[in-house]
Amino acid sequence: MTRLLSKRQCPECPPCFNCQLPTDTCTNAGQCDPSGVCHCPAGWGGLDCSQPLCGSLASPDRDPRTGEHCACDNGWGGVNCNVCQNDQVCQGIKGSNATCIKSAIGLKSMHAWCDTTSK
Repeated sequence: MTRLLSKRQCPECPPCFNCQLPTDTCTNAGQCDPSGVCHCPAGWGGLDCSQPLCGSLASPDRDPRTGEHCACDNGWGGVNCNVCQNDQVCQGIKGSNATCIKSAIGLKSMHAWCDTTSK
């Protein structure tokens, strides 16, 4: 059971304070709502958005990673299966003008995302 403190109960606590979190912030660009719950961006989960999730951007159900690797869907790779491998997987979620853009930054020196182009 999550125990949250409101400002009325704890006026000195910062906004988004959650008694179960070791810090009072959400990680990985997660957004904290007024009740103290972190809303995580795609690819992240857990109480403070620090748990990498498995599954491609096209997968509606993304579970936390339990081991070293995820079993990736075809066309997806990377530690968490969130790195596109070709344009076709991007076109399936962003339309026919989508492309897989890769650059040498990010986790394990590889980051890729789907974006639309003006073909």
